[in-house]
Amino acid sequence: KTSTNWYALTGSNQQQYEVEGPKEVRLFSRLEYNKSDLENNYYIVVKENGVDLGTYYFETEESSKSLIVKSDNKTSKWRSIWLNIPKGKHYYTFKLNDISKQEDQIVLIRLKEWYQD
Repeated sequence: KTSTNWYALTGSNQQQYEVEGPKEVRLFSRLEYNKSDLENNYYIVVKENGVDLGTYYFETEESSKSLIVKSDNKTSKWRSIWLNIPKGKHYYTFKLNDISKQEDQIVLIRLKEWYQD
């Protein structure tokens, strides 16, 4: 199912989704600028059924149009990756990489299922 809300990844917070395949899913992500000295890059670790699928590096820039509604914090432009989900029920876990420069970062994510027209 499509996730219409953005969910936060922080140093201590991960997100897990149950996805029924086969299908293609796109993970959208964006960096929340809660401090002025944050870098414009981040890593997301993706696990499939508890096994490392990969660590993805994103470099981004501040969006001139997007804000976090409840806080008015600025966000980056979104970045994405595609996941090919095999047949059956699978669990995908997303978390930030365990490196010190990411301990103060907040990355927002959401999933969207791909439908072929």
